[in-house]
Amino acid sequence: MQALYDLDKLAREAAITPDQVRMLKECVRQMHGSDEMLAELRLFRTLSAIRDGDVTFEVAFSEFQASENDIRLDEYLDIRDIGDSDRALVHEEVLRMASSERLIIVLYYYERLKFDEIALVLGISTEQVSRRHASLIERLRAKLGAPLASRLFRTAS
Repeated sequence: MQALYDLDKLAREAAITPDQVRMLKECVRQMHGSDEMLAELRLFRTLSAIRDGDVTFEVAFSEFQASENDIRLDEYLDIRDIGDSDRALVHEEVLRMASSERLIIVLYYYERLKFDEIALVLGISTEQVSRRHASLIERLRAKLGAPLASRLFRTAS
């Protein structure tokens, strides 16, 4: 997979050592498993926050350690208030998506990015993001049922 971001440059700008970058990468890999796109996005956000002075390396690393075994889809979608069987169904369906599809869902519903911002991240047109999003939501509605899907996914903008 081609990297979306120049993480080495960002790490230099954040003034953290190669060993610190390695430690963060390992935590991110443990959190996101084989989903390289989500792992890279998480590492980018963390390095950016360190560079911008929003958080120190030590705080970021301790937060990773505290949550590395507790990453759930609940972070991405508002599924805390639905029943266990529905929650399991949502997890199953979203995790079945290809990582590039799941990334659109995460960026839109969790990160609250707009389609034009997602297009920049993915290197595709806004129209392509819109079409892919619509297709993903239709697939989820078919699998989950319209009432449940409507409660989970806000209307695209």
